[in-house]
Amino acid sequence: MSTPFSRFLLGRPVRLALTSVAIGALLFASWRYRVSIADILAKANLWLLGLSTMLALLANYLTGLPFNNFLKQFGINVPNWKTCYLQLVVQVTKYVPGNVWGAILQAQLLDSSRIGAIFLAGIDTSVFYMMTLSTTGLALLVYSHHPLAAGLIAVTGWLISARVASSAWLARSVGWIARLLGRTLHIVLSKPTTGEIGRLFTWAMLHAIAQAGSVIILLIAVTHYTAGDILIGTASICLAWVVGTMAIIIPSGLGVREFAFVALATMFHVSADTQSLAAIAIVARVAQTLPDIFAAVIVAGTEIIRPTQASSIDIR
Repeated sequence: MSTPFSRFLLGRPVRLALTSVAIGALLFASWRYRVSIADILAKANLWLLGLSTMLALLANYLTGLPFNNFLKQFGINVPNWKTCYLQLVVQVTKYVPGNVWGAILQAQLLDSSRIGAIFLAGIDTSVFYMMTLSTTGLALLVYSHHPLAAGLIAVTGWLISARVASSAWLARSVGWIARLLGRTLHIVLSKPTTGEIGRLFTWAMLHAIAQAGSVIILLIAVTHYTAGDILIGTASICLAWVVGTMAIIIPSGLGVREFAFVALATMFHVSADTQSLAAIAIVARVAQTLPDIFAAVIVAGTEIIRPTQASSIDIR
């Protein structure tokens, strides 16, 4: 008889196997394109790489702002600075097979038992940024030909993302399912306000600027692309991030994101051959892993230095 526990045991080996295959494929590609990778790194501007890393770390930190909004929809009230810090925590766990570990660690740091609500708020945050980064990628693709249209696409997409996020669609769905099962969940459902939509729009815009800025500076640091190719390359990386995030059974979209970038950059006619694009994808993966390493250092250092004490945060 199949049980949730048996399905978990069967699912975990599959995830581990897929993760192992993805890592193996990346290592093989790194070896195959080692000459191109070495050439890129030898010519890279280290100062710009450092600036790109700091912007990416800032983008990760900013994801805590909408995360705070989604936690409130589940009745968990936490200061903004705390949720931004908790989003740095997630960067530490996203390379571990299984999507719940980030929520478990966040719940522990909050001294909360509501792992399910925290996990769902994290899903809300991921969906929100998949929508906003998709919009950002599309706007960058259009910018070279129609700057005004690109601006309209970005603003419209961010507004739609903010409106959808403010509707608490996931919290409402979970609450509806719970009622069908005869259970009661502590979910705060209120009508979206103009202020809430405005805040979500602002956070989407700030994150898009930081994330796209990080990628643009990264490409400037490691390539000699024209301005048009840099915009298309940045759009391809943004859209590839969305594709990688959707591959939820593979931690951090390992391999999926790189394949998607090469495919998209080729389809959008970036002036580079497949070998160069593959090398850039691998270098970009390493460069975009650095903010996660810094996040791990920040979290570890903070938790070691800070004395353990009971949380005074309202987690009703």
